[in-house]
Amino acid sequence: MVYGSNRNWISNMKILLTNDDGIHAPGLFALHETLKSDHDLHIVAPEAEMSAVGHAPENSNRGLVDPIRVKTVQKNGCFFGYAVSGTPADCVKIAVQELLDPPPDIILSGINWGNNVGVNILYSGTVSAATEGAFLGIPSAAISLGIQKKPGFAFAARFSRNVIRFLAEGDLKDGIALNVNMDLSPFAGINPCGYSGLRVTQLSQFGLEVDPVDLGAPLVNQFCRIMGLSSSPERAREKFTAQHHGASGS
Repeated sequence: MVYGSNRNWISNMKILLTNDDGIHAPGLFALHETLKSDHDLHIVAPEAEMSAVGHAPENSNRGLVDPIRVKTVQKNGCFFGYAVSGTPADCVKIAVQELLDPPPDIILSGINWGNNVGVNILYSGTVSAATEGAFLGIPSAAISLGIQKKPGFAFAARFSRNVIRFLAEGDLKDGIALNVNMDLSPFAGINPCGYSGLRVTQLSQFGLEVDPVDLGAPLVNQFCRIMGLSSSPERAREKFTAQHHGASGS
């Protein structure tokens, strides 16, 4: 572990990168491109999008009928990482226990498009990858970017250096993962250049709402949509972005 000259970042860490949006997702690629010159990066990610799968293992119900498959992926003619036909939790377990020897120093999951806050973290594949890493005894963090329009992940990728430093300094207790959210939405009122660090915040209990679509038939024959974040008052009390100090909430 080597600190940069201004102690703002750490280099020479063995880092596993994963996500729930799939190995070709722009958020994962942004992390790779930003960190590759400073760290030994290893990518093991789902071959397709696995958002909102929670902590489910892919083989839990299928047994060995359709086992998880791992294949190599190239970008621009060079090896990029491993694509796994399983969930984000599967990716972390396979990476740590089968593909990487010795195991990684740190696990980063993301960058996810959209915040993971409230009870929705229980559904999040991004967060589940980080918690799987924590279960395995590896400092881990999920990184999400809260923005409504097509995101630019460059800032969040640069900010991940602060997350790496926090994890590397060993401030987390065993078995605890970080869930880091950076809210760059216009309503947040935050200048990205003003972010100064990480703040641990309280998790609220708001989540998704079920919105039945009335087709003039019993509910069992209707469609239901799982909508966005509820309007619970708890939402206002969860400071997933620390606006006063420009810190990212976790």
